[in-house]
Amino acid sequence: MDITIVFLVEKLLMTEEVHAIVEARMSSTRLPGKVLYKIYDKSVLELIVDRIKKSKKINKIIIATTTKEKDDRIVRFCLKNNINFFRGSESNVTKRVYDCAKKFNSKIIVQLTGDNPFIDHRIIDKALKIFKDNNYDFVTNNCFGNYTEKTANGMTVSIFKRKHLKQNLKYCTSKPLKEHSSLYFYREGKRKYNIKNFNLNINLSNGKKPRLTLDYREDFEFIKKIYYPLINKYGIHFSYKDIINFLNNHKKLLNINSFIKQKKPSH
Repeated sequence: MDITIVFLVEKLLMTEEVHAIVEARMSSTRLPGKVLYKIYDKSVLELIVDRIKKSKKINKIIIATTTKEKDDRIVRFCLKNNINFFRGSESNVTKRVYDCAKKFNSKIIVQLTGDNPFIDHRIIDKALKIFKDNNYDFVTNNCFGNYTEKTANGMTVSIFKRKHLKQNLKYCTSKPLKEHSSLYFYREGKRKYNIKNFNLNINLSNGKKPRLTLDYREDFEFIKKIYYPLINKYGIHFSYKDIINFLNNHKKLLNINSFIKQKKPSH
């Protein structure tokens, strides 16, 4: 066999599969069923999947939902749209994500949530480049839980390897560590892992960040108000920068949900 072909085969074998695992369930306490709310004739979850698909570095997208009957709707959505899915624990999200990654043989996990319909593939690819180029164990832009920092709620990306998530499982016994699959990395595990936080460095003209996640009815009203004009102008793959530029010109819209305080993981 030609040496060039051998090299290419070996390189392919060494390539680690990068999978986006999107945590989603119907039983949100604040806004039940929010992941299937419709925006611009598509559900929130469908918009998220469509936007992730534009990534140049993700090999597979998987929806990680629960075994509860109410989440049959999410499964039907996945089957209808030919989207990979996994069903696991409702309360232990960390184990659900790990079990999902194990089933699909995910080596590198891009952890995302089903309530962030503005997630930007450019940010995902930037995070993956940082992760791979620098051999980090964990990369995120969530500012390690410091919500006064520069990342907008709704633009969070966290990246880690399945093997490290497996190591974390035995330590994730408290409710917060079970509910947040990446929390252990930057809290209890920060001395164990080589971690990197990066900021987006794109601000509103007043220096603040908009609230771009979906937890409350006001969030949904805000999202609808800006999704329509953004899609009409840029198409489905508008950027985070496009959002900021639009909001700088329509500042009154920020009043719809800017008063909401993001819930932080408890200790």
